[in-house]
Amino acid sequence: VYISSLALLKMLKHGRAGVPMEVMGLMLGEFVDDYTVRVIDVFAMPQTGT
Repeated sequence: VYISSLALLKMLKHGRAGVPMEVMGLMLGEFVDDYTVRVIDVFAMPQTGT
């Protein structure tokens, strides 16, 4: 799995904002081959866990 630096920063920021509850989001990317996935961007979902 290859993750762009911008996507990683967005994931970490969203994960820290959700502590101590769970977070949800979507990853946008592509399959490069049978064993490789490239994550280009991520989107935070507005739900909050319980």
